[in-house]
Amino acid sequence: MTTQSKLQLISRIFRYGVIGFAFLFFTSLVLHYLFGINKLELGIFTVSLDITPWKSYQEMKAAPGVSAFGIAFFPLLTFSVISYTTFWFYRLFDYYSKGHFFGDEVMRCYVMILWTRVVDFLYTSFYDVLIWAFHPEIKDFNVEVLVDMKTLFTLVVLLVITYILKLANQIDKENREFV
Repeated sequence: MTTQSKLQLISRIFRYGVIGFAFLFFTSLVLHYLFGINKLELGIFTVSLDITPWKSYQEMKAAPGVSAFGIAFFPLLTFSVISYTTFWFYRLFDYYSKGHFFGDEVMRCYVMILWTRVVDFLYTSFYDVLIWAFHPEIKDFNVEVLVDMKTLFTLVVLLVITYILKLANQIDKENREFV
């Protein structure tokens, strides 16, 4: 088995792994948003569903006078970000499984994955501010802006890596055209 065929096989496996992980993630979101379940105990395993600031969402659902739009907005935004990220990862691994490791399509996948991570970072950082903006009637609500420096650093590094890959791809194209 050649190295390229190994990479294509691994990419096919990861492509379906992304779908499986997204299914598990969506299931945990449904369990939380619809049923308020934050922890699952499966025999000797305990699965925590603390993926976003759930306490704030539970407080918002319990507050009087909160609109249906406000209650639906946050789960829909979370589902949208995860769906979009899953789509671009699936597409990236699909290109890899076909042997396309470089090119404009692959670079677009990288860039879109990076942007979904930026949106997710902003969403989780400003979650409380968004709740307060949509529902100022909620009393005794602490508004915090949470910035995870580890995630911020990772996003900046990924941005630089994506930019370097884009430039390297352009240089490779120019070299092929020259020859």
